[in-house]
Amino acid sequence: MRILDPVLVPDVSIWCDHINPTEFEDGGCGSVVVGLYASFSSTGAKVLSPVSRQQCIDVATKSSMVLQAYYWDDITQDPIQQADWVAQTIQSEGLPIKWVWADQEQWWTDWTAWQQGRSGTIPISTVPTGSPTFISNHFQNFNTELHSKFPQSGVYTNNGFVTTWAPGMNAWLPLYRSWVPQYGKQPKEATQMTWAQLSANWLPNYDIVLASGQLPELVMGHQFTGDSCILPGSYSVNNVLLPLDVSEFSKAFLDAIRANSVNPVPGPTPPTPPSSAVDYVVMYARINVRAQPDGNSTWVRYAVMNEVLHVVNISNGWAKLTDGTFVFAAYINLKTPAAPVTPPVNPVPTPVPPATDGYVVMYPRINVRAQPSGNSTFVRFAMKGEVLQVVNISNGWAQLADGTYVFAEYIDLQTAATPTPTPTPAPAGTVAYVVMYARINVRAKPVSNSAFVRFAVKGEVLHVVNIANGWAQLADGTYVFADYIQKQA
Repeated sequence: MRILDPVLVPDVSIWCDHINPTEFEDGGCGSVVVGLYASFSSTGAKVLSPVSRQQCIDVATKSSMVLQAYYWDDITQDPIQQADWVAQTIQSEGLPIKWVWADQEQWWTDWTAWQQGRSGTIPISTVPTGSPTFISNHFQNFNTELHSKFPQSGVYTNNGFVTTWAPGMNAWLPLYRSWVPQYGKQPKEATQMTWAQLSANWLPNYDIVLASGQLPELVMGHQFTGDSCILPGSYSVNNVLLPLDVSEFSKAFLDAIRANSVNPVPGPTPPTPPSSAVDYVVMYARINVRAQPDGNSTWVRYAVMNEVLHVVNISNGWAKLTDGTFVFAAYINLKTPAAPVTPPVNPVPTPVPPATDGYVVMYPRINVRAQPSGNSTFVRFAMKGEVLQVVNISNGWAQLADGTYVFAEYIDLQTAATPTPTPTPAPAGTVAYVVMYARINVRAKPVSNSAFVRFAVKGEVLHVVNIANGWAQLADGTYVFADYIQKQA
């Protein structure tokens, strides 16, 4: 297959100090894919690299090109945490990223050894690798999580990688749109040229070889050069032109993501559990699904809170699922139909044990232990938002009313609920819109690098005066990016 009605699209990484979007656009490019790389703040928090942020801002404010992004999915890191960071970063930064690609082509599990192998210090064959099942499951978990938080996402990989390192990817790749790297025609060494010369001499004239799970109708882009073309627009810190990766993307796809009108990929049909299976529900934020009934067995995937698992049998503390995998039985609970609750005529409040204070769990889940020690017997998990009745706090541990303990830094004193304010009537001449994401930036002017004013949070109603050039002007004279809000029903 080939990309129909192709549009040139460069992608840029953190190795590029700065870009000139005008040179990209003048060269015929319709979009830029910016790498989302992390750096760390003074407090150790993982944040978006300033280089990546500036590249996104430059594309958004100095051109009319569509802004896309990619993220390198590192198999040595937790897939769920990585995917959550990507989704949260896109939303919190307020950048108008229309699509994000999961860059999935890592097979090594030791970065130091891989660098030594690349430099020839050690044979590349001695670099530790992930198993095919591990690699496929990691990538699948990353995509499942990212797609649930940011549906405008797809997968960057190719047939060579999938066939060699993770053939199991073919089972789930049909669920996502693809961007495929394949270099069939490019200079043998990095060559400086103009965009016109690239278009005249180096555009692909061959069919893309796809992995069996990459459906032709879901292939949106073809990366046809790999750091072999030095083109105007990408510069080093010394303002020297740098090599670029260049792709062809479907114009129809770029038009659709610009308009936020991409049709969803049909999801898989949930399997019907065998009649002998019993439904159980996951009780905790996420639990490990393993290949065998053993805590040291191969990790397969995460099952998440409230997910329904079809259990064949439970033996020696492990629940066997219908797909042949296992979970620790203490982490699931029998699914029962909700019984109707009839409140008493005069409800009697549950008494709070005397001499206790209510504390709220601040993190997704924390350990409750039998004694005030990190090595003490684990009793259960307490979940984020759960209120714990604390008798006293000593030596960093909080004693609960039932005699168990939690680490005091993980909880916070419960405060009285703030009364719900009376809604303010919408100002005349405005239209009510609702924020769709966790939090979005409100800015002083309709540009991404304008002064930050405040955050608007999911569900907040904003009173919009008008929308122009992708920005919504609010009644107080501030602005938000219009793609992040929708008209109130």
